Amino acid sequence: MHWVIQDDLRYESGLRFLAEHLPRWGIPHSLHQVVPIVGQIIPDISPEGNVIVIGSYSMRHVAREKGWVPGCFDVGHLQHEDFLVAWKHHMLNADCVVCSLQDAPHYFRDPSFVRPASDTKAFPAKVYGREEFMEWRDKVQRMVDTAKPDERLDVTTDTRLVISPPREIAQETRCWIVDRKLVTASVYRRYETVIYESNVDEDVRAFAQSMAEQAWQPHRAYVLDVGRVGGQLKVVEVNTLNSAGFYAADMQKLVEAIEAMEFT
Repeated sequence: MHWVIQDDLRYESGLRFLAEHLPRWGIPHSLHQVVPIVGQIIPDISPEGNVIVIGSYSMRHVAREKGWVPGCFDVGHLQHEDFLVAWKHHMLNADCVVCSLQDAPHYFRDPSFVRPASDTKAFPAKVYGREEFMEWRDKVQRMVDTAKPDERLDVTTDTRLVISPPREIAQETRCWIVDRKLVTASVYRRYETVIYESNVDEDVRAFAQSMAEQAWQPHRAYVLDVGRVGGQLKVVEVNTLNSAGFYAADMQKLVEAIEAMEFT
């Protein structure tokens, strides 16, 4: 498999690891600059056989245009409701409201946790007070009102949001799932402190594996963020593997798992 990697090695240890180790393992790869939003790669490349992209979420565009397989394990088309239907009480925000930004003031309680309803990273997921939220909503409305006909906006008043009560998460762990198996995991936050650790609690690993064995899966490969909340483990969110931060993941195990995937 040929690995097309965004050449932004100074900021992401996982990308730096790939650039250093893929040559040692004899795995074909190339490094590219990525044009924001459109995802064009520089220099252009058209390798034969299976190709995977690693880097900015916008790289999904070039992967789709070139018909690369597996290309990008994109889960951005899924909405929060899809996870609620399939995974129900396992979701952290099972009691949330999903609505458009236009309708959000009717459901907003001060304060509220707000995030995009899909994995687009269109705006920061965080706890908003009513004043801050309304200022942001008004700003989006002004952008919509003044946008050119062909201008692409990340957020509009039609953008769907997840609104839920704020919750204190004691610990958050990112888990990499490939073909229904937990491959590697990394702690990335304890309360408000960012911390990357490969030493992951066994109950978190067991929970992640149990989610990987659920009948419905968002994709063959994805990242599952697990939160410890009030003594329980919950799914915080699911992200596209290709563009998710690697934190303290075991990169060798992840590469081996992806390389072992079979595609028809």
